[in-house]
Amino acid sequence: MTKKQKRVLLGIALIIALMAVSMIFRAETISYTAQIVEAEEPNPTLSHAQEVWKNALEWCESNGNQKAINPNDLDGTASWGGYQFKPSTLDYFAGKYGIATTTVMDYEVQNAVVTQMILHRNDINWHQQFPWCVKKLGIPPK
Repeated sequence: MTKKQKRVLLGIALIIALMAVSMIFRAETISYTAQIVEAEEPNPTLSHAQEVWKNALEWCESNGNQKAINPNDLDGTASWGGYQFKPSTLDYFAGKYGIATTTVMDYEVQNAVVTQMILHRNDINWHQQFPWCVKKLGIPPK
């Protein structure tokens, strides 16, 4: 074998080795990415019937007015927003579900809290939280 043939074979061997290393690194990266994707859990969402019930609850509580204020609720204290929360009740449920709150009038927070309440419907005393409207609407569907 000539010196030139040895260099060509060495070059080919080097290219094959680099390709193998590249493929191994790539396979590890793809495998790692796949593990991350598999570890994520999908966010649970409301069914259509639950969304309809949630909208009916909001309409019952505030006629859909996200800035509604009831200065004298059934217990004699004020309630605020589209779902008519009291600050302490909203803070309690937001904390329970890991939702950051800024003010009781934050509609997005109220909406997220009610969504989580519906998703955990068996843990909620619906007749205590929304007494008048649950009397009219019933509890949220499964």
